Amino acid sequence: MTTFKSEDELRPMQVTDGLKLIPEYASSAELAEAAPPQVSAEMKKAAHLWVVREEDAVHAPEYCKFGAGLAEGRIKHTNLTGGAPAYSGGELIWLGEREVLVNGCSGRYGPTNAAEMAAAAQAFANAGHRCWSTGYDEGSGYCFRFGASVPFEVQAK
Repeated sequence: MTTFKSEDELRPMQVTDGLKLIPEYASSAELAEAAPPQVSAEMKKAAHLWVVREEDAVHAPEYCKFGAGLAEGRIKHTNLTGGAPAYSGGELIWLGEREVLVNGCSGRYGPTNAAEMAAAAQAFANAGHRCWSTGYDEGSGYCFRFGASVPFEVQAK
């Protein structure tokens, strides 16, 4: 049985609250070579939550006006789904309009192994983003948080 700390976790976030679709682009091939991003404390504070739902993929800032009105003062992944199932979820940092750093840190929708994390990151790359991933630690059974690993670039296929 799935449990929630509060009913606020099931309150669905809407576009008018700041929920956004993850955009798709034709290709990321024309992006110049780049070094792995260095994650600062400010970048972590600006992180968004993301989920791949049945019909789309969405994101929103974890700390936002909508989240400030919730019991914990921030949104949860379930606010992006209204508590419905999702294929995967995690956190992301926008490094530019078409460049993103992702992890699979979601207590409810996160990847359960390295292959699932790789597939989630691959989806961002295939959608035309330069995608950097923090990866998955098979030893601990969890995705790496921002700053806990050297991000690696995921190529579109």
